Amino acid sequence: MDQVNDLEAEFEALSDEDLRLKTDEFRKHLAQELEGIEDEDERRPVEQATLDSLLPEAFAAVREAAKRTIGQRPYDVQLIGGIVLHQGKIAEMRTGEGKTLVATLPLYLNALAGRGVHLVTVNDYLARRDARWMGAIYHFLGLSVGILQMAAATENGKKAFLYDPTRESPREDQEGMRLVDRVEAYRADITYGTNSEFGFDYLRDNMVMRAEEKVQRGHYYAIVDEVDNVLIDEARTPLIISGPASGDVEWYAKMAVLVRQLKVEDYEVSEKDHSVS
Repeated sequence: MDQVNDLEAEFEALSDEDLRLKTDEFRKHLAQELEGIEDEDERRPVEQATLDSLLPEAFAAVREAAKRTIGQRPYDVQLIGGIVLHQGKIAEMRTGEGKTLVATLPLYLNALAGRGVHLVTVNDYLARRDARWMGAIYHFLGLSVGILQMAAATENGKKAFLYDPTRESPREDQEGMRLVDRVEAYRADITYGTNSEFGFDYLRDNMVMRAEEKVQRGHYYAIVDEVDNVLIDEARTPLIISGPASGDVEWYAKMAVLVRQLKVEDYEVSEKDHSVS
């Protein structure tokens, strides 16, 4: 935290363009540290150590970008919350203490790896509101933001949105959002959505016949907003994908008639396999 505060004056002196270029600088440094490392088991600890070393500068960049875009300056307690979340721990904050802004710090830092990070929240409204609100910070720093919404607003789950501050819409709930194929929202640096949308996309990806039909690109880093609600209350409700029933329903009636005509010697019942042949 002290290191971030020590950098504030330096980052305040940067022009908008120089501040945005910090993202490219951070990514270049990370790529250099990982150069030549292909094995995932070897890559991850090096990647994590490099992100840890970049944390003070990355947090300082987000703080300055927040001041210039949405007029809010993350306080020290919010920096601490961001550090805790980056470390994979739970941060408990009261309503009004700025959880939405806190999340931008570790999301930006981990998005530098280029593998995509997720912000999981409890409903469509929060996903949409937070992505558009904080999207100004990410956009200023050169990162893209995807937004998942319920199936009714996204052609039965085939589409999603990208944050686009230039996009105007007659519908307030789609202002600043551009409709795209769902895979594009997952290719964004940061993706906001509800636990159920992420979950259903995971289930659908496991049902496709070809790898290129998948929309998710893996699971690298995520922040779960309202974690008690998502992982305890909502977790009680299973995610179930259902499809239309077969059109050949008349065969049920035909087979029912046929089965009544069978004699005991016509079939075998296997209690062990729960089958009849």
